[in-house]
Formats: sequence, C-alpha cells, structure tokens
Amino acid sequence: MSEDELKRSEIERERQEKDKAFKYAHESPIPHEEKDTFQGLKYYPVNARYRFAVRLEKHASPDIVVMATSTGTQQRYLCYGSFKFSMDDKEYQLRVFKPEHSHVGEESLFVPFHDGTSGSETYGTGR
Repeated sequence: MSEDELKRSEIERERQEKDKAFKYAHESPIPHEEKDTFQGLKYYPVNARYRFAVRLEKHASPDIVVMATSTGTQQRYLCYGSFKFSMDDKEYQLRVFKPEHSHVGEESLFVPFHDGTSGSETYGTGR
C-alpha cells in the first residue's frame, strides 16, 4: 500500500470516528432530536494534491484570540504561529492556534481557513 493510500485510510478512519462522536457524544453539536437520523457529515474525497509538508513558524509571544464556536460559546486560543506554503504558483499563509488551556497529552493545534466553498458547501465561517 502506498503512502497516499495509507494516509487516505487514516483520514477515512478519523472521519468515521468523528461521525460516531457527533451521533453519540453528549457534547455533540448535532441537536439531540436529530441524532437518530444523523447519517454522518458530507466529506470531500481525500486528495493528495492538498497535502503539504510545512514547518510551524511559532510566534515568540502569542496573543490571545477569542473565537466563537459552532455551539455559540467562545473559546480562547493562543495565536501560536503560522504555516506557509505555495500552490498553483501562489503563496499562502495559515494562522495556527492552540487552546489557551490544553492538558498534557491533549495538546492540539487549530488551523481554521476559508475557501470558495465557505458559506455554500461548507460551514459559513470557515473550517
């Protein structure tokens, strides 16, 4: 199995786990009355063209940013750094956020973005 096939399998497995959590978890953003009919999110096919090897450029003194969540609450993040990459002869930069209070072993980064599908095919404020 090629590296791209392995990565595709891993992403598809993660998507199944996410759908399961959305359907059954207490903190799911799916309204309780819709969980019985929830069949999973609609995903774009995995495309290796959008896979990039990037280096995290950390900010020396991260600022605190408050973001609204899909559930209407607010979450505090550190503006931790950025990723830079190029595609189709254009340069891009994505800001990288880290939850202000992450627990050891549960550290993660959040890389939100908007694209041409935002608000029509995907969540309006980005993904």
